[in-house]
Amino acid sequence: MKVLCCFLVVMSLSVSHLLAQPRWNVALKAGAGWTGIWRTQDYRFPYPPKGVKEHFTPNIGTQVGTQISYRVSRHFGLDIGLEYQTMKDRYQTTYNNGTTFWYTDSPPTYNTAQRMQLPFRVRYQFTSQPRSMYLVAGVMAAYLRNVERDYAGYRKYVVPLDVTSNELPRGRFSREQFPLLAGAGMSIGRHVALELIYQYMNQPMEFLDFDPGSTGLGVLPSISYMNQGLFLSASYRFRRLY
Repeated sequence: MKVLCCFLVVMSLSVSHLLAQPRWNVALKAGAGWTGIWRTQDYRFPYPPKGVKEHFTPNIGTQVGTQISYRVSRHFGLDIGLEYQTMKDRYQTTYNNGTTFWYTDSPPTYNTAQRMQLPFRVRYQFTSQPRSMYLVAGVMAAYLRNVERDYAGYRKYVVPLDVTSNELPRGRFSREQFPLLAGAGMSIGRHVALELIYQYMNQPMEFLDFDPGSTGLGVLPSISYMNQGLFLSASYRFRRLY
């Protein structure tokens, strides 16, 4: 967190200097999109009961931030940003009682998380016209700040991110995440651009629940796919990039 705060201060102090350089640009951006994936799988723990399924559904997430861009050549550029993102998804189980009908086994659980993130991107601009498309790809260093699970408004489970447990595989119970990024954008004027970016991780988030009304952690890890999603964002560039 100290690194992110220092980075924010440096970016704020450097905006005026960067705008004085012809190859540099600074932008403000905001967006929203789907976080999570549509997925149905057999119930995982402790031993998958026959006929019980887990269902994951995306929900709406948001992001705001700033971005510094450097024009390497006529077509290529580099971007680095600082963003705050909220992520959400929905989880529910169903069971089959031996007939052809599926029944809801539990109320839905809504997962919510917030993270700070530093996207590093390579950009390819097709033309230098005011209205032109570009492609981006890169990786993002993300720091998970908070996770909560709302059990259909009945009870909230706080995820204690700083504890360790033998129930979780090493590396999955961590604040640090490194999603991959890929997408496309469109410059619609000298200063405004729209982007559609997909954030991908090769494994879901796993964590232990903590019920504020008790003194212990959940016995089995919970799972969420909200660490990936598709975002549509708009950015305002202080100077024309090309």
